[in-house]
Amino acid sequence: MKTIIPLLLLLAACTPAKQSPSENIAREIFNAFNAHDWTKMESLYSPNVELVDPSFGTKTGKEGMTEFYKSVPDIHDEVKTVTASGNTVVVEFVSTGTIDGQKFSLPICTVFKIENGLVVSDHTYYDQTNN
Repeated sequence: MKTIIPLLLLLAACTPAKQSPSENIAREIFNAFNAHDWTKMESLYSPNVELVDPSFGTKTGKEGMTEFYKSVPDIHDEVKTVTASGNTVVVEFVSTGTIDGQKFSLPICTVFKIENGLVVSDHTYYDQTNN
């Protein structure tokens, strides 16, 4: 019995935590993004989503939200960390690609708020001088 308890504790510590539904949606967004499946990605956003981005300001609605991404055929996001608490998910990632023949690598942080299985708020933060 003395041997079993430490083994069970070790097993519990090594077992990955189950992802929350909100975290699953955030990961689905990045999977669709990296597959360039813009239709799938947009389907995970509410029609009245609030989008905030340093370069584009604030807008409501997903109309035109993937137009820029479509113009960068090699765009890719490497997810570094995903942290979820309730319906809020914070994702740290590095976006790379080529614009006008120039390669870029940009560290980004996005904060999603998810309700009823859809993103209702997507606030993205990055240093515009770091690209």
